[in-house]
Amino acid sequence: MIKYKNIKNNTLCLSALCMLAIPTIVSAHGKHGYILDKSEKSIVVSSSGDCWQTTGWKSGDALPECGGKVLDTDNDGVPDNQDKCPTTPVNAPVNISGCQVDSDRDGVFDQFDQCLKTPPNTRVAQNGCALVVNNDSDNDGVMNQNDRCPTTPVGVSVDATGCNNDNDADGVLNQNDQCPTTKTGVTVDATGCNADWDNDGVNNSYDRCANTPANTRVNNVGCALERKLVLKDVEFPTNSSVLNAQYKAILDSVYNQLQPYMNVVKTIKVKGFTDSRGAAKYNLYLSKRRAKSVKDYLIGKGIPASLIQSSGYGKENPIANNDTSVGRAKNRRVEIHLDYK
Repeated sequence: MIKYKNIKNNTLCLSALCMLAIPTIVSAHGKHGYILDKSEKSIVVSSSGDCWQTTGWKSGDALPECGGKVLDTDNDGVPDNQDKCPTTPVNAPVNISGCQVDSDRDGVFDQFDQCLKTPPNTRVAQNGCALVVNNDSDNDGVMNQNDRCPTTPVGVSVDATGCNNDNDADGVLNQNDQCPTTKTGVTVDATGCNADWDNDGVNNSYDRCANTPANTRVNNVGCALERKLVLKDVEFPTNSSVLNAQYKAILDSVYNQLQPYMNVVKTIKVKGFTDSRGAAKYNLYLSKRRAKSVKDYLIGKGIPASLIQSSGYGKENPIANNDTSVGRAKNRRVEIHLDYK
């Protein structure tokens, strides 16, 4: 015989018949309520035999106290009346609320997570493991997560942040470059600044005469405003302006020496001289012939005729003593003077 306890006055009744004599309690559902004496839990059985849970007044027919079985629709071990996720997939690990577990909070439930200890904020694949990607998109040696310039062109040297460490592309790294805004194409020294090896005021990049002697006045391409070539070995026989094979070989060398200056030279002046012997008028004529011989030969080699001039000075401006044969030989000479643009 099931014993019932009167909820109001706590008296026992050994038979269902005695319920007629016990004051009834009306629930929110209008049921006659009694608590099962054997469990003292919040289970109420009405006079009609219906079983209820007093909390919320939900039907408790499936509870053991009412002779039924606890319902667990998704078979996750959490009763439906406590399950906040009643449709959990089969065999999925759940917490006490009946919901799936994501231990490392990477967005992948433990049931499918093959990497259960993924560090926070790590991008993961569907299996819960870190994405395997190219961590250096521009192949500059700096990982993407540290690369502030992730699209650096191939072959460009970069610093620890993945950015160009030679902003002016002068070959000197930024950390050593004292002139980091050098114009493109300008030659620089070890400090990244304008290089001028001969200290003539013209950068090596533009200096056509990079070994100009100290204190020499130069033009905008670093060459002396007037450069003189004394053709000491082009010495003419007495009373002659003929160039023999030996002298032509010397002039071939002179022609090659002139080539670096051809883009910047304004005028090439060929000047002829004689020694002091003979009449002054004749010597002047002879010196002009000698200068013209050199001029014509150089034009024949390829120097534009518009650039080259010749003139004779006779016995003027000797460079040696005319009293000796050696000195007179040196005075029979041709000089080439270069005027620049």
